[in-house]
Amino acid sequence: AFVVVAVTAAATVAPATLHNLLRGDGTLVASSGGENLFVGNRRGGDGGYSAIDPRAGDLFSARELARRIAERDAGGPLRPSEVSGYWARRAFAEIAAAPRDWLGLELRKLGRLVSLGDPTDLYAFALERDRYLAALRVLFLPTGALLVLAAAGVALAAATRARDGWALLAFAAMQAGVLLAFFVSTRLRLPWLYVLCAFAGFAVAEGIARWRGGRDRAAVAGVSILALALGSASVALDRPSARDRVRLAAVLSIQGRFDDGLAVLAPDLAGEHPDPLALDQAGWLRQRRGDWAGAADAYRRALAAGLPPGREGSTRTRLAIALERLGRTAEAAAMHGLAASSPDADAGTFYERARFLERRGRRAEAIADLERAIALDPGWVAPREALRGLEPR
Repeated sequence: AFVVVAVTAAATVAPATLHNLLRGDGTLVASSGGENLFVGNRRGGDGGYSAIDPRAGDLFSARELARRIAERDAGGPLRPSEVSGYWARRAFAEIAAAPRDWLGLELRKLGRLVSLGDPTDLYAFALERDRYLAALRVLFLPTGALLVLAAAGVALAAATRARDGWALLAFAAMQAGVLLAFFVSTRLRLPWLYVLCAFAGFAVAEGIARWRGGRDRAAVAGVSILALALGSASVALDRPSARDRVRLAAVLSIQGRFDDGLAVLAPDLAGEHPDPLALDQAGWLRQRRGDWAGAADAYRRALAAGLPPGREGSTRTRLAIALERLGRTAEAAAMHGLAASSPDADAGTFYERARFLERRGRRAEAIADLERAIALDPGWVAPREALRGLEPR
């Protein structure tokens, strides 16, 4: 049995490893391992996913920022495995700097592991299940009920079927260990929940048999009542949040599905108090499909509603781009100025203003902004290429 488990595990990983080797990098599975290790173990974390930088608007921009930060600190380009190694070293340094705090963080991860609803806003189970992934309906038990029944099934399997069920017990323990080592999100927890279904089914079958045989009826009734109560609580908690919808809309924007993204965001754009992040994402979706007036309106409303720290600068830059496309160059210039003067101004802020200034014929000012962009992000190629096009030959 051990050989079968080992061979199956190797066969599962091998295609990803071969794919990476053929492209010149020896990453075992994915190059995001080091970054995820840092996210899940850094000081001040909550055991779930949070972007490593506040400038990250979605999961994809977070990956790009992780690469840029690693290359900036390394002083040059890095392979994906080297970027992963950089973040892994930083993760271990975080643990070593405050081991007691890290133990508390592990307890928070354990709490997320057995939480009744979505343990993080990275992935909304209910939203994905209802809109896109019908296969998730296989997990028809509410999470709370599944956890209770699975716990009973694990206890029964360990006591009565350990000899022939050790591989499944070990697999469930391994998956839980991986989550505790990295971070606990709804998406990453899903495989563990699927494994728990086997134990929950065993608990149900064993419970029925014991009830019919007149054995342990009090224990069976107690587990059933607890499963019903926590299952009901899970149903009440199984509601996607505004941030869940923003993240899904960001993925849809990457896929070019702009109307679908706006439909996902619709509940958070209406009413007297629309969600600022939803407005910001709606502006980007409208910008991507060429609706510059709609984009400008959404960006203005997002700024008025109050964006979280680290987001205002990028939104002002996007608004400036939309205003320029609408022919309102004076307003665009003023908005670029506000973006550049904000505390969260980054390389992208100065790069976009430089291109705006270049189109206005203000060559010297454009060169100065491109130089600032390069200083802020030395690894970014676009400002260097733009600067070469402006400097005298």
